[in-house]
Parts: sequence; structure tokens; C-alpha cells
Amino acid sequence: MAYDSLHDALMNLPAAGPTGFEGLVRDVLTEVSGSAFRLMKSGPQGGVDAVGEPVANALAIGIEGKRYGATTRLPLDALKSKLRDAAASFPALDLWVLATTRPIDGGDERALREIGADLGLDALVLDWPEGSAVPPPLAILCAAAPTSTAHHLPADPTVIADLARVRGDGFYLAELERLRERLRDPVIGLAATRSKLRAWVREHLGDAASARMAFDSAAVLEKDGVKRVARPAIEGALDAWWAAPVRPLALLGKEGMGKTWALFAWWLGKVDADPDFPSPSCFRRRTSTPSTQRP
Repeated sequence: MAYDSLHDALMNLPAAGPTGFEGLVRDVLTEVSGSAFRLMKSGPQGGVDAVGEPVANALAIGIEGKRYGATTRLPLDALKSKLRDAAASFPALDLWVLATTRPIDGGDERALREIGADLGLDALVLDWPEGSAVPPPLAILCAAAPTSTAHHLPADPTVIADLARVRGDGFYLAELERLRERLRDPVIGLAATRSKLRAWVREHLGDAASARMAFDSAAVLEKDGVKRVARPAIEGALDAWWAAPVRPLALLGKEGMGKTWALFAWWLGKVDADPDFPSPSCFRRRTSTPSTQRP
């Protein structure tokens, strides 16, 4: 295995606690990302070993550390449960980081990212692949945090040499920047949220009862058999407004004239042409009943 001395030093750390593997992962992530993290107490931890300090961080990040050997099983179902627990325990979580001393299968990593997307967060795997020309992500993280690694790892010349070899690798700088971007990305979860919102709007435009509840309208433009009627004048006005939206726009007309239909027909046309077109924020009108009580 490449960088064997560094890997052995990580494996010789206690699995948990501030002086163990969990503490090292917390500290190297702090040093590399500039974010502050605190370790969770032992026992049920809600799918993370450490969480980002909410005041210090722009993003809410949870860390799960697994100091396992290459032959130790790390079942995907267990990792999925950890990810779901983290999302349930920390609803504001933006990024879930899995740091482990063993390889994670590419299919497993993809599955974790897909589940994370469904939950509205990103999943980042820092593992130790075998046979790759690129240094392991966890090794890159350690090499980029000399203060933390000096604190946690022994001053062994072979370990120091491994860290220097990682920093001298031709892939190091690009891979480190990629990791930093993942740790600082201000739009983590945005793509998944936008996709879910588009699907939600389309679903509610396919059923009259759902459309009435969601939009206070029977605009069933996505219902089977319904044909959209082009309204060039309205669509042209909406296009002109969208090209330079310097002020709010309102569609005016009597009740039942098709204002909601026209707006959603225009939006569906835009989304069909460009899947990245922004999704609407939908607010159902509230009808208040005058109170019979005196103030």
C-alpha cells in the first residue's frame, strides 16, 4: 500500500475521542477548511462524530470517522443509516463527511451521494483507495494540515517522509483544491433542492385536488390529455420581464381568466427548454374570516 507508514500511524490511533482518529479528523478538517468542529459525546451521536460550530461556520458540516482496516467490512446499509440519522438529528446539515482508513467502493460512494441529495445535503468520502495514481483523499487532507498531524501522529521519519511525498505529488494541489471547494461550497444541496421542487410542482399540476391545495387553482397542465394553449402576448410579456426583472410582475385579471394557468404554462415551457431554469416559490392564498369578537 502506498504511504504505508502514514496509514499505519493512523491505524495505531485510538478509534474514538479527542486524541484518537476522530480527533485527528476533526483537527485536520478544521485546519484545511477554516471551520471549527466539536466532537460528540460517546453513545448515540445522531450519525456524526463531530459537527461544525454553527456560529463559526458558513456551512453546517457533520463528520463520521471510521478507523478500519482494508479487510474490515463497512456495510453500505450501515453507512446509509448513519447518513439518514445525521440528516434527522441535524436538519440544517449541509455536508456529511465520511473519513475512513479503508477503501470505499465507487458504487457505495455514489449511493451515499444519491441518498444525501434526496435528503438535501452533500456526502463527501475521504477514504484510502488502493492502486490509485492519485494520493488517498485522507492522505491529502493530512498532508495539508501539518500542525494537526504533528499533534496527533508520531514524529517518525517515515511518517514525515510519507506526508512530504503526498505534498510533492503532481496531483496534490489540484486534489486539495477540489476538497476545499467541497468543504466550502455555498450551494451544497441546492441542485437537489431545485430538482425536488421542480418535481413537486409538476406533480401538483397533474391532479386537480393537489393543484387546488398547492396553488388555490385547478391548473392541471401536467394532467394526461391536457393540452397547453399558447398565449403569445402573455408569454412575450413574461419573457421581456424575465430578461430584465428590475421590479415585481403581477398578472391581473378577473377570477377564472387563467392567470395561474398562463404563468405555469410559461414556466413549464422554460423548464422543458432549460432544466436549470429556476423553480417557482409557491404560496397558497390564505382566506381570513373576520372576527366577531371585539378587540
